[in-house]
Amino acid sequence: MTFFMIVLDFSIVSIAMPAIQQALHFDPGDLQWVISAYTIIFAGFLMVAGRLCDLVGRRVIFVVGLLIFTASSLVAGFAHGPAFLVIMRGVQGLGAAMVNPAALALVTDLFEEGAPRNRALSLWGVIGSAGLTAGILLGGILTSALGWRAVFFVNVPIGVALLALTPILVPRELSPRVRERIDYVGALLMTAGILLLIYAIEEIAEDGLLSFATLWRLALAIVVLSAFVFVESRVRNPVMPLSVFRLPNLTPSANVATFQAAAYAALFVYASIYFQSGLHWAPWRAAMAFLPMSILLTAFAGPFSAPLATRFGGRTVGITATALMIAGGIIMTLINPHTSYWIGALPGTVIAGFGCMITYQMSMMVGLAHIPPDQTGAASGILSTAIQVGLSLGVAIGGTVFETTLGTRGAFLTSIAFMVLVGISFLTMRGVGAAKAGTPIVHHHLPFGKLIFFSRDHHTASAS
Repeated sequence: MTFFMIVLDFSIVSIAMPAIQQALHFDPGDLQWVISAYTIIFAGFLMVAGRLCDLVGRRVIFVVGLLIFTASSLVAGFAHGPAFLVIMRGVQGLGAAMVNPAALALVTDLFEEGAPRNRALSLWGVIGSAGLTAGILLGGILTSALGWRAVFFVNVPIGVALLALTPILVPRELSPRVRERIDYVGALLMTAGILLLIYAIEEIAEDGLLSFATLWRLALAIVVLSAFVFVESRVRNPVMPLSVFRLPNLTPSANVATFQAAAYAALFVYASIYFQSGLHWAPWRAAMAFLPMSILLTAFAGPFSAPLATRFGGRTVGITATALMIAGGIIMTLINPHTSYWIGALPGTVIAGFGCMITYQMSMMVGLAHIPPDQTGAASGILSTAIQVGLSLGVAIGGTVFETTLGTRGAFLTSIAFMVLVGISFLTMRGVGAAKAGTPIVHHHLPFGKLIFFSRDHHTASAS
């Protein structure tokens, strides 16, 4: 249910953005911060929060993060100005960054490796997929019926119920805490570097890509991240061992995850805005426009990913899915007020969404294949952070182009450019054969509502 709530929050707020803009008088260039404040803080604190789970305890971090997320959702619903709402979205991102790795670690602890854990993690993915679909539908229905504030209030009863059930269902600590001292300097530099990088990206919409302010912020982010690499290469217990980047295909998989998330955000966030602001659809109607895509992802894209990867290999399937993504993106660029939903938005969202789903699955399967047990946390943290960076990148660059004379079509073209980079990243993968979909670590780290597939390989892969 925690994963359901986190995924629900992302999709439900995306649908409500036009209503939020109108009610709180957001400047068009600042509206993206409703999403970006959440994703920036989420990305910046994700790996540090994961490390704290080992040092402080999973349940402690889980409860604290859940309290922060629930309380900030409640307060965000009472916001009366843009700045206050953006701040609360950042606090929500901090809570989500603590809850997500803690919940994953608790699932791993509570279920034995093999079939029990695979079933639990598969259920985790199904719940996440349900959260994505429910967020799209509830966002439209709640915004139309009760107003935009309801999209934040809906988190409160879920959070309260989870807090009440945690002492009953979750033991105090199943895994021994790590006694090593945390690399505070590395953690600070990594968090600061990621925050600066994404902030620089987000401000491109306001200042321009080649402005002095943008270049200065990017340079500062590079300096801080370079200092992080220097520190990590010299400390005994680094927060992120640099050796993880030598793992097979992790770097190209992280590139795929980044560009796929950017393409997804640039396409679907601005499609939602266009359906409501450009085509003047009610929020519930805009939400229903995405329903066929959501059903297809849940019913077909997830279950087919595993056998396709096993039969043809992750890189081949990924490249094919990228072509589908691009085709869907091209269809979306042709949408205008005179285009029928049935020949424009429907095939565009379904084809692009199906391609996005498959490419995402391939990046996770290839990136997390053959990872040593002592490096799974670092590898999965890198991929999870890459997704958050990509979401911010897509919203920011898509928003920059959206504000030009190209408008929505420019945002869609930006998405297509990211899709091309996804394909190039797949081409850089080496020696990619059939990915084992049943490997627990693959199921373990499939965030953002992507269905974890049910496959006959679950038992055999676990046994191997």
